[in-house]
Amino acid sequence: MNNNPFDLAIDLNYLVYFMVNYVLKKTAHCIQKARNEVDELSHKLDEDPDELDISDIIDVKDNVHNLSNIVEDQYIALQSIPKLRWADGVIRIDDEIGRTIKNYSFILDLTSRLEENIKGVQSHYQLLLQERSNKKLNTLTIIQAIFVPLTLLTGIYGMNFVNMPELNMVNGYYIFLISITVIAIFELLVFWKRGWFD
Repeated sequence: MNNNPFDLAIDLNYLVYFMVNYVLKKTAHCIQKARNEVDELSHKLDEDPDELDISDIIDVKDNVHNLSNIVEDQYIALQSIPKLRWADGVIRIDDEIGRTIKNYSFILDLTSRLEENIKGVQSHYQLLLQERSNKKLNTLTIIQAIFVPLTLLTGIYGMNFVNMPELNMVNGYYIFLISITVIAIFELLVFWKRGWFD
């Protein structure tokens, strides 16, 4: 005669159900935390990208990737629970536990979306960095385009040839300075009208 007041099958089903729900709640909490981090990075990127560093994005990306791996491992482990057999060869699993385990695929979808979101944030950040680099190169190109003709003129007059009629002019030095200033201003105006400073 069995003096045990508890039914072993019911107690084990309850224990499995409790463990599965505990894992789901903890995982959902971790996903919510990771989602908040991704949303915060996205907000910073939109509002003040100068405050953001690539290491911040990489840290969150690594966290999301690790979380995704953990969720996948949990999903695989939880899928094996309905296949467990008791010593008598009978599968005893509560329908509620089975439905809960099947619904775990929703959490897999959440982690996949999180990974896509953080990849989007990283791509957006890289585009901003590329845009900044392009603006710097644009500025350097403008400066070079302005000063190359002036450097050529200065180089020609710096050769000190014996027969340079401009050297004998009374105001030749001032005329030269005014000429290169006019050239520089003209080039600046041309670049400005073509939208190179935008």
